[in-house]
Amino acid sequence: MSRPISMLLLVTLASWSAASVILDPLPPIPKGIEGLRTDFVQVNVSNDQELGSMPRPHTDVSQGAETGDPNFYIEMSEMLARMGGKLVRCDPFSDTSKVVVTPDGKVKIDFSAADAICDALARAGAKPCWNIASFPKEMMDGDRPKPDLLDQFVYQVTYHWNVEQKRGIKYYEYLNEPGGFDGERFAVVVKAAHRADPSVKVGGPAVMGCPLDTLEHTVKYCKEHDIPLGFLSFHLYYEMPEGFLGYVEKVEQILAKYPDTDDIEILLTEWGVDAGVSGSCDTLYNAAYYCSILESVIHKWPRVHPMHFEFRDGWDAIGPSRDLWGRWGMVTYPNLLPKPVYNAALMWNMLADTQVRATTSDPSVHVIATKNQHKVALLIWSWPKEYQKLLANSAQMTVSSVDTPVKIKINGLPFKSPGIRYRRYVVDQTHSNVKFDPYTADLQMVHDAILARTGPERGDTPQKGSPAADFETEIILPLHAVTLIELLPEDRPPLNVVAVSDKFRVWAGDTAKVTIKPRFDEDLDIELITDPANRSPWKITPISSRPLSFYLSPPVSNVKSTHYFTAWVRNKKSGAIGRAILELQSDSPAEFAISRDHVDVPPDTRTKQISIGVTNKTPEKRTVEITWEAPSGITLRPKSSQVTLAPKSTSKVNATVTFDKSMRPNRYHLIANLKAECELGSVKIPIHFPLQCQRAKGKITVDGDLSEWATIPSVKVASSIDYDGHSYREWGGEADLCGRIWAQWDEENLYLAFRVLDDEYIQKVNTWQMKDFDSVHVGFDLRRDSTDPSEFFDESDCDYVFGYFDDKAWAYRHWGAKRPMDFADGVRIAAKRTNNIITYEVAMNWKREFLPYASPTPGKIIGCSVYFRDVDEGKHKAEMRWGRGLAWDEKRPALFNSLYLSP
Repeated sequence: MSRPISMLLLVTLASWSAASVILDPLPPIPKGIEGLRTDFVQVNVSNDQELGSMPRPHTDVSQGAETGDPNFYIEMSEMLARMGGKLVRCDPFSDTSKVVVTPDGKVKIDFSAADAICDALARAGAKPCWNIASFPKEMMDGDRPKPDLLDQFVYQVTYHWNVEQKRGIKYYEYLNEPGGFDGERFAVVVKAAHRADPSVKVGGPAVMGCPLDTLEHTVKYCKEHDIPLGFLSFHLYYEMPEGFLGYVEKVEQILAKYPDTDDIEILLTEWGVDAGVSGSCDTLYNAAYYCSILESVIHKWPRVHPMHFEFRDGWDAIGPSRDLWGRWGMVTYPNLLPKPVYNAALMWNMLADTQVRATTSDPSVHVIATKNQHKVALLIWSWPKEYQKLLANSAQMTVSSVDTPVKIKINGLPFKSPGIRYRRYVVDQTHSNVKFDPYTADLQMVHDAILARTGPERGDTPQKGSPAADFETEIILPLHAVTLIELLPEDRPPLNVVAVSDKFRVWAGDTAKVTIKPRFDEDLDIELITDPANRSPWKITPISSRPLSFYLSPPVSNVKSTHYFTAWVRNKKSGAIGRAILELQSDSPAEFAISRDHVDVPPDTRTKQISIGVTNKTPEKRTVEITWEAPSGITLRPKSSQVTLAPKSTSKVNATVTFDKSMRPNRYHLIANLKAECELGSVKIPIHFPLQCQRAKGKITVDGDLSEWATIPSVKVASSIDYDGHSYREWGGEADLCGRIWAQWDEENLYLAFRVLDDEYIQKVNTWQMKDFDSVHVGFDLRRDSTDPSEFFDESDCDYVFGYFDDKAWAYRHWGAKRPMDFADGVRIAAKRTNNIITYEVAMNWKREFLPYASPTPGKIIGCSVYFRDVDEGKHKAEMRWGRGLAWDEKRPALFNSLYLSP
């Protein structure tokens, strides 16, 4: 771009780890993008037009019933306090062992844990909304609590908290996502709670979604039976802001049909972008989504409480090792790292007390403005309508055409001071984003500078009289970024200078020409006095001293990134000091264009030609170098190559990969490095060496005797890299757990054989729950079409559990390719056990189990992973894995290894 602009910035959205299938694909990105849009969005703030007290809908959150351990809440209380949490919907009695029923029918409650949970919330300045949903089995009559025991339970808790301890807990919610409204039991809860404290609000039915008939039935039933209804509650996921507000308004319309309902509140006791474990909640997108949802109902708070689900992630199903595993929380479970959505909530909490009028010239940029006597605070975020149903892992989001320059004008500052302290906080792809860098996950301040007001300053000191009450600045807002700007009074008068650059975007290895000049074009002799790098490796090359100008190269980054530049300057004559701020976008001029298709090297030849795309994003011809790195035992020729790229073009670069005889069937990674004027980045490319599945030369007898398999290709699973233990116990070597896998095929069956050595074999059932004990778990991607590691099983994926119980082998189909969960009638299986070794022999009928997705075709490749599960009760759970992606509740077939049907 040739047009000067005083601030330049852009961050793109890199591919995210997962997304819900409910969300829609994005519109296509326009071709020929050279940089940012050049037209400014105008944001105007009028501090003299007050809208009233700033609503605080961000203070309402929800926590799942993962645990009754108060330490879970004690550990998170400080972070809850920082974001201003006030009302936390939770279940302090999820540990049902704290509630017992005596032989004479009395409910006895151990309040120690529940009180500690309330104490932890109180330390954060919050109170619970008690979700009455966990009951010991002794309290239950089928799937409903017994009325007399429910009455005792609710009365005791209400009396204990609100009368004895005077905690002032206001909200009591009955049940969690029931099938409908249980009016009889709800009446019991209301009467019991009000018998203890008539002031509490009891509500429900906490249904999933917003079934209007169920909610109206709730209101109607309570009116007809004279049951005080404190609030209506329901859960909403996947809704965009317009739909979210629409549901709230429909619920308001239901209440308006009935008399005396003005004081009935509406609690969305769970809401979020995704109810699945997809990873969308971990992303930058979720921060903008969160702000947009709160904005949609901000005018209805506090009657409407949008309680974001959830605050802290629950436990990881496979152990506490992962911070991010797709869960819904605002902070991670193991290390309490803030996610982008939490940092957005912090910004909401930093807004001032009085909301003022703010307008924007483009509906894709949203703004909320606030003030008090000593601060102006603006919350601004990007939410283009055409991108609001974002697929978090969309390849289209590796570029962005909607990063937006924004010009902000603030009128009527509520304080007088010679200077303005300008603070800016940012959540974008590379700032305050745990997915980019967990070490910089906390909310990052990118500017803290003393700047001049718009006028009437001249030179080093203000003119006589009052300084102007206006302030202007410019930013570039990345797609789905959220930013908070604070203006504070500063007694020190700054030198009134501005920074301008000749480019929107600086390619890695290139430079921008930056000029520092007085705001009012005065003839001042100024100099750069400190390194303006803000602890980043900026490269500065002087051009001239009058005007003060230089070439600036931002830090090289492998992703499109935003760099915030602060220049300190001094007037040589008077010594007055000033600062100028600048925002630059840096981007790689070339990048790899990666195909997600699987790369499988035929095991009979052990060699394959592969190709990788390289894209030149600039309007000039570029020469780049590609070099390869590979694990020992894999060679690539050529190992490096140069290619000259035409402007805005993509070229293919080929290499031949060869596996030597030492390499076992598995999934490996090649690394491709890209270099031009500087290092531009690298990419990891998965490559598969399949297990050779030979065509059977004769009839195979399925009897568990593997003597005829001795000459068949196999893979041994017996190394520390194959072991995954869900406890602190390490792998004890091959005598602890190991296995071997064979495969053959003919026109009728796919044949598999396994030998498993387990030092302590335990199997107690022959159903699908065999997976909870020692067993063999096998998964197939029959079409070999799963390429996205975030995607769950589709119709062509399936998995089976093989176990040995009661001196017999069993085969259970858990997830079948359009076939039901059941004993696999298309599978013949036999097994033998000798001491601690079990051998399995399996014949899986193509027609009855795999068609139409896989057929006995020479040269066909099928995705496959095998887990040898080891479950020693009271000790540990573990697996020896050949392949990945076969966790019981988080299947990812793109990570499977592969089988090759040899001709």
